[in-house]
Amino acid sequence: MDMGTNLLPPLRVAEGIPTDSSADFRLSRIAMLIASGEATSKAGLTAATGWARSSVSAQVDLLLRRGVLVHAGQSVPARGRPAERLAISPAKGLVLVADMGGRHAHLGVADMGLTLLAHEFMVLDVRKQSPEATLAMVAEQLLALKRRCAPDTASAICVIGLPARLDITTGTPVRPPVMPGWDGFAVAHEFSRLVGCRCMTENDVNLRALGESVALGPGDRPLLAVKIGTGIGSGLIDSRGDIYHGFDGSAGEVGHTQVRRSPAIECACGNVGCIEVVASVPGVLRRLRELAPDLLPMDTAADLIQHCASGDRRVQQVVREAGDVVGEAIASMCNVLNPRRVVISGTLARISDDVLAAIRTAAYQTARPLATRHVTITRSVLGELGGVAGAMALGVREWLGPNRVLEMPQRPRQPAG
Repeated sequence: MDMGTNLLPPLRVAEGIPTDSSADFRLSRIAMLIASGEATSKAGLTAATGWARSSVSAQVDLLLRRGVLVHAGQSVPARGRPAERLAISPAKGLVLVADMGGRHAHLGVADMGLTLLAHEFMVLDVRKQSPEATLAMVAEQLLALKRRCAPDTASAICVIGLPARLDITTGTPVRPPVMPGWDGFAVAHEFSRLVGCRCMTENDVNLRALGESVALGPGDRPLLAVKIGTGIGSGLIDSRGDIYHGFDGSAGEVGHTQVRRSPAIECACGNVGCIEVVASVPGVLRRLRELAPDLLPMDTAADLIQHCASGDRRVQQVVREAGDVVGEAIASMCNVLNPRRVVISGTLARISDDVLAAIRTAAYQTARPLATRHVTITRSVLGELGGVAGAMALGVREWLGPNRVLEMPQRPRQPAG
């Protein structure tokens, strides 16, 4: 378990909320600016919002009275008198995070000031257990993490990342190839019952994209995040800082597209030639078993990490092939979406420079010149905590949003089980 305040860089969540002038919006914007650390005094808030000082003062005083904000000492400016520093009250509650992949999960506990209080990695396999059993195991470990780092603080909201496309109206998985048995399962309802607070679901790569965006800032948007792991997925953050879901929630399903370099192999989704067959971790391992059967064992991501470190030329060839395929798919997405930054994460990107080089080469060679004139293709700045950061940002945006900024969490009820 990692505990402390330096696990993540500062995250900015004040963008991506409704831009109207209602009282609730103003309260929400002030709370989010304070949570992000962008403005923590009345003078700073006045400068950041452009509102009249009297208006800012009235909103801050209301948030103080309702227990959303607290005084947190004095800040010492470069010039002028010290200013009273404001912070989100611990009574506003915690954000619980369960960022699940196909074979593992990153768990986190954060406060509403966007501090990651504790983080833990756990191994799981969504193919081998029922949704109920998997969620019960994740919830048990997440609650144990909370008890160790913040036993006396109420949980306000939990955000769950899933390696699946979700129905945008129900938040339930829709026929996820890497999660058999999860189609239509009410994940948020079940997890809420287990952890004792409101829960919301989001696609895991969307969370990674959001995490990168709130860490980097508006100059790197639109931002496209691509994760290469058990499957391959992508998420897009628009110029305002919002996740782009598409009409039904299926935006970003890059792993189940075909490109010229894809072999005619059937994918778990039922189609032939999906890039996931070649470039996901299981796809790379399958190709290595064909090309270099003497390299054993060849069954897990840990095996792949070991072989990549060996410097074997056959391994490098297969990894470059995977990068070529992903790069061609990214080129098509650049042509359509014209992002400012493309962020690559996941096991394969983390362990191999060859895959990132191949992705860049294929993308720049294949995409139209205007689509890649200013694009940067790089590794994640947050690494494996990208999804945790995105889930924290999403939870804080929801709980400090216009509809809930004055709402306080109920005392923890006894979780089921």
